Amino acid sequence: MNEDETITMKTRFLPALLIPPLLYFTAPGTASADILFTVRLDTTPLTITPGDQAGPFSLAFQLAQGDTNNTTNTATVSDFVFGGGSAGACPANCMTFGNVSGDATGSIHLSTSDGFEALIQTFRPGTTLSFLVDLTTNPNNPFLGAAPDTFAFSILDRSLFPIPTQDPSGADTLVTVDINSTNPTVDSYATDPRRLTNAGNVSITMGPATIEEVPEPGTLTLLGTVLVCAGVLRRWRHLRVPNA
Repeated sequence: MNEDETITMKTRFLPALLIPPLLYFTAPGTASADILFTVRLDTTPLTITPGDQAGPFSLAFQLAQGDTNNTTNTATVSDFVFGGGSAGACPANCMTFGNVSGDATGSIHLSTSDGFEALIQTFRPGTTLSFLVDLTTNPNNPFLGAAPDTFAFSILDRSLFPIPTQDPSGADTLVTVDINSTNPTVDSYATDPRRLTNAGNVSITMGPATIEEVPEPGTLTLLGTVLVCAGVLRRWRHLRVPNA
């Protein structure tokens, strides 16, 4: 076999060599079932009259199990930015439920392993509030009639009642994620100025939080692999040498 034939044989087999890694990276189950998103909220109305009369305020994060048949889900909340405000130090300024760990001065870790976990932490609002959420998305089994697990975020007034929002469930959340699929919708709600806060009896007007999805590292790896393989295949087409 001469050199040209050897090159031709190698290039013929090149696509077959590239297919297995592509199948591996695109096969179900090879990427973790997580969504990452940033929440950004204008909290200026909480720093001025009349909004400030309902304070001091607290952040409230919760992760609730919808059904015991559901696979465990977890949430990590981190990268807090308070726009000139700050979070109170724990444990003095925190109230926890379940085995939740951490706080808003660093990162918060919640799980459905014990049914319900929540953290309530006092904070001093600034002009903005933002944080990153890393949420696993192991969905409920609808064939078993299982309710989805739910992640939620609220801001509470000094009586620890949530600021009224336009959340249709009536829970007055600002952000809610029902984990009913591997890519669930992140819902955000504006406050409801028609309803007064429990503490201070004031009307607060804040728009819905801005939600920005963050690509997972695995997604970027997959994209890079596909682009590299596409480039190699394109080059392969130009390298084929006819038999001597």
